[in-house]
Amino acid sequence: MYKVIDKFGIIKKCGNKEYFNKYSIVEGDEIRKSLVSAYFHGHPFPSNMCAKVYKRKFLIGSGKYLKNIKFLGDDLFYNLEVLLKVEKITMINRELYYYRCGGGTSKYMPYLFNDMIEGFKVQKKVIEEYYNDTYEKRYNGATAMLLNTFKVCISNLFLSDYNCEKIREKIDYFLNCNEIIEASNNERKRNYFEDKFLKSILNKDTNYFYNMGEEMYKDNKINRIIKKILT
Repeated sequence: MYKVIDKFGIIKKCGNKEYFNKYSIVEGDEIRKSLVSAYFHGHPFPSNMCAKVYKRKFLIGSGKYLKNIKFLGDDLFYNLEVLLKVEKITMINRELYYYRCGGGTSKYMPYLFNDMIEGFKVQKKVIEEYYNDTYEKRYNGATAMLLNTFKVCISNLFLSDYNCEKIREKIDYFLNCNEIIEASNNERKRNYFEDKFLKSILNKDTNYFYNMGEEMYKDNKINRIIKKILT
């Protein structure tokens, strides 16, 4: 996949090729082990697999994981479900898709937090059903993804029209979410995230996360301006 800024595709960036560095065929349980498992660790495979061709029989009846997801991740979790059904996948090492930056995901997304939480629930459900052999490893990956996306949810608030009071109210709501608390209590994450970050979740420190989100928003200001001009 290429990420492009202009409509002509002149300014572009190639996606990560970790899963697409050569033409290959993945079969049987190796699909579950090496491809589906990427959905629990934030690897480049899911987001870069933009062009999919499936047999009709695999599409019929799929979509059970999408019930509570409004937008972000709907394609990912649909593909996750289908991949658990297929017996063979062909990987093509060519960039066949141009993703233009500056769309809906570049603006305030009111559904982001909800979709993140519902996505985490899907991940847990799939891990419990299909990954008893590597449960802890997959669960640790899913909680890391959740907490990393949580940071994005905080900075996303500053793209809205909310005033300071409303942003703090939203942050309070986020910090009282059971899934966020669960992820921050995962002992394995203490080697991955700053102790202050995890403690601030458990202590429901709204000021800490307000300042963090505001700083992230300011740091990305120049990038947003450049993208807006070019798109």
